[in-house]
Amino acid sequence: MRNQSHFVMLGSLAKEAAIKAGQQLGYVQQLRQQAAQQLNLLLDYQNEYHLKLNSTLCAGTTSASWKNYQQFIQTLEQAIVQQREQLIKCNDSVECSIEQWQLKRQRLNAYEKLHKRAQKAQQRHENCLEQQSMDEFAQRHHWSLAQ
Repeated sequence: MRNQSHFVMLGSLAKEAAIKAGQQLGYVQQLRQQAAQQLNLLLDYQNEYHLKLNSTLCAGTTSASWKNYQQFIQTLEQAIVQQREQLIKCNDSVECSIEQWQLKRQRLNAYEKLHKRAQKAQQRHENCLEQQSMDEFAQRHHWSLAQ
């Protein structure tokens, strides 16, 4: 019975750890989604800006405007590179969190299985004791009738 209480306590701790790992996984997945959305916004903005630049170049532009376009495009491209790097980091965090969550779930499942085995063993032991008690009772009853 004492072992079962240990399994219950360990199972409870493992369940708590699995819940926390699941919450962490959800959090980093949300961060990844936000990073991907930000990257998509930057890429869309870059495309729009290139279209605007093409139409402006066709109509004619000053050298000052051309320099401003070039500087802005370089800044935008740097932001896109940084956002891609951020998305890669977020993907790595998600992969790590998935591994941690799976590990915590496996540990929880192991404790649950051990607890069930201990319960079954305890039940078998109690059944044996009950059977032994019944056998002893029947034997005493048989001896008392025989005398």
